[in-house]
Amino acid sequence: MAADHLENSPEAKKDNLFNAHLPINFLYRHAIELHLKSAIVIFHKRLKLSYGDQPYTAEPMVKVESQWLPFNRVHGIAALWNYVSELFSEHADWLHTNTNCDWAFDNESHTHVQRIDDGDPRSTFFRYPTTKNLAADVDKSAMQEFTPKDLEELFARPAEDQKKVFAMIVENDDKEFVRGYMFDDETGKELSAALRAFSTTCDNLHAALRMEMCGGW
Repeated sequence: MAADHLENSPEAKKDNLFNAHLPINFLYRHAIELHLKSAIVIFHKRLKLSYGDQPYTAEPMVKVESQWLPFNRVHGIAALWNYVSELFSEHADWLHTNTNCDWAFDNESHTHVQRIDDGDPRSTFFRYPTTKNLAADVDKSAMQEFTPKDLEELFARPAEDQKKVFAMIVENDDKEFVRGYMFDDETGKELSAALRAFSTTCDNLHAALRMEMCGGW
């Protein structure tokens, strides 16, 4: 997929793409959302399941708790995953009889979903400034502000623990430290790992559903 291609590109591997994790993570998240919505459509069409009081041929919808909402109003990964999990649970007998897959999901998938939903609940985090939460915008940048104490602690580390540092330091006219920003390639790695892992799960799930419930179509 596009996210894998970008993540494995020479530019990204050499850190030549500043904040490259933002478009990569967005692509992984978007793929997850589309795969989960595709799973919902496959279930409803293959098993002729109505969307609440609407027929299975109607515009696709998601059941969020007890309310049916159209796809364009639901972007939360947790909400989509909860309904997909419900479909698998409610139709487990049919799946066991009519397909050749083990449709069980490990607990790690649920952990990934929660991490993704906490990090980007509305599919906006990697695309737009989060003006209602400025701290979130700071956290997602690879350039992190640091204090003089941070700098002192960094250079006080043993030589074997030292690594190349990319930083910008702002001084006043008296050469006194005002503020500094340091490149931190650890930014968002936990969320990135969850997105990458669960994207692979959803990609495999999508292929399995296409083969087992749609005859490969």
